[in-house]
Amino acid sequence: MGDIIQYNIRGLKSVESRGKKVGRILKILAEHETKFVSLQQTRLTDITQIPKEFVHLKHIYHIVFCGATELDLGGGILIFVKKTEDILKESILVDGRLVYIQTKNLVTETITNWFSIYGKSNENSNYVNSLINKLDNEIEKNILENIIICGDFNFVTSTNDRNTNNYTQTDNTYRTKWNSFEVKNDLIDCFRKIYPKRRLYTFSQTGVIQNLE
Repeated sequence: MGDIIQYNIRGLKSVESRGKKVGRILKILAEHETKFVSLQQTRLTDITQIPKEFVHLKHIYHIVFCGATELDLGGGILIFVKKTEDILKESILVDGRLVYIQTKNLVTETITNWFSIYGKSNENSNYVNSLINKLDNEIEKNILENIIICGDFNFVTSTNDRNTNNYTQTDNTYRTKWNSFEVKNDLIDCFRKIYPKRRLYTFSQTGVIQNLE
């Protein structure tokens, strides 16, 4: 596996049902030299709800919590950053939905700007514009380079990512705004760059977007 793992965990709040999910993540963290692991849809609303098995890894990973809210209980992001990286900045841009982390590698001193996004489906254009604008503004005001955006976007910008060959209503709400955002910030979809026609995706579309250097 590579430096990044994105995983929609579909809930960690229920102690009774999360055992296998926690075990799966622990196995991934133990077996792979991964810098950045991003879990979406944790549904955790408070930092005290993080599984104790994850907390025990604090000597290996920085753990960044972005909790779901009472108005958006389906959200929540939890991020593990390998301690080969120093965290220079971290910011919750949208509770439960959008996180920014800037890291510096302890050996190479490479600075990387990470964003983890958990897109919300069936929302109106005002919400979509606000979410993408917060991401765009963070990049613009800090003149960020070496950007990696990962997450469960819950929308696609190409019908290659839909087995029906049709866009959903959520896709249509996001994709024009997102395409403009990509062009403005010189971003590419890494998977689509390598595999222009290949269909390979999960139930919830996920992706990694990285800027050209």
